[in-house]
Amino acid sequence: MCAMGYKVTAVERNPFVAALLKDAAWRARRSEWCNVPRIVLGDAIQFLAGYPNQWDCVYIDPMFPPKRRASTLAKRPMRLLRELVGDDPDKRRLFDAADVAAMKRIVVKRPDCSAPIFGEPNEVISGKLVNYDVCHMF
Repeated sequence: MCAMGYKVTAVERNPFVAALLKDAAWRARRSEWCNVPRIVLGDAIQFLAGYPNQWDCVYIDPMFPPKRRASTLAKRPMRLLRELVGDDPDKRRLFDAADVAAMKRIVVKRPDCSAPIFGEPNEVISGKLVNYDVCHMF
């Protein structure tokens, strides 16, 4: 999104992940590769509550549930990250906060094998392993 020229604000509640994102943004800024996102350490539910109807799009990328079969386990770095971050039990509340903050659409990334978190999306962009559910605001 940044590479396409959009202004992006990324809200991350895990301090370790936020530090990694800030480092990546710093490196991208030094390389002048593209626009870089503004990284905010905090709870996205609370953050979005402070900005009703102010975002064109809210993109939600919750932590996926762990794989059940050993043959389909994620690569070790992703498993370690998941162990560090944990689950996202409040993803439905996050969607509700996004519903108040978004003016045009909400996009939710989810595994292809799971159900949408907000009911029937207006549009689904399907990939091999993930789906992007799009909810248009009317």
